[in-house]
Amino acid sequence: MTALETFILDRYEPYRRWDRDVFSAWLDWNVHNGFVMRVLDDSDCILGLAIIRPVMNAEDGADFYKYDPEGSVLFIDLLVCDHPQAKQALGFAALKRFGMRESVAWKRAPYYIIKTHSAARLRRHLLRKDMAYGRGR
Repeated sequence: MTALETFILDRYEPYRRWDRDVFSAWLDWNVHNGFVMRVLDDSDCILGLAIIRPVMNAEDGADFYKYDPEGSVLFIDLLVCDHPQAKQALGFAALKRFGMRESVAWKRAPYYIIKTHSAARLRRHLLRKDMAYGRGR
């Protein structure tokens, strides 16, 4: 099992229910297409990982292998972090990899309902400065 597989399976239970060969093939497909982003520490240990792919409509994300390079939606299949700043780093990695898109979407256990949000809202959240920074706190 690879470090990516171990990191994901240790932190996101729904993928543990998948057949191991199916899971490995799906992860390899995402790696091959450049949809996997990682945040590493100085020892090359994974602190955060995201699997994000562009699709034309949020509902297209329900198909694990559907993507459209010109899609207006970034579908987040997975986002797991062990460090509070890893999520922000993964957000910047997604912006660098895919550029600005119209919206972001995801579907999570246990209800698996697709949620969609404005990508501009995500960008503002990523770029927002902590108001307490530099005030002696």
